[in-house]
Amino acid sequence: MVNSARPRVSVIFFGGPPPRETLAPLPQLVGEGGRSRYREFTWREYKASAYRTKLAANRLCHFETTS
Repeated sequence: MVNSARPRVSVIFFGGPPPRETLAPLPQLVGEGGRSRYREFTWREYKASAYRTKLAANRLCHFETTS
């Protein structure tokens, strides 16, 4: 079923970095203050979070920094 109100988001899980690999933005992509919107996390943490949430949920919200 297509949802015309929201864009579709797809993520593959059969490919990815090693489970203990740290994920973070490239330094040159972080804003002027040097603060990222998300904390660093491992691929394992991301996958665990993704399995706990609904398919259409924002899976990055669990890693947002509090500023």
